[in-house]
Amino acid sequence: MSEILQYGFMRHALMVGLLVSIACGIVGTYVVVKRIVFI
Repeated sequence: MSEILQYGFMRHALMVGLLVSIACGIVGTYVVVKRIVFI
């Protein structure tokens, strides 16, 4: 795992993935609470 983190693009990909997962969790909770239907 430490060898993978030597590459800059892998560090950026992990950071972006973490931020996107947090954002999706917040948006998903908001959608459920407000009962918003996108379909």
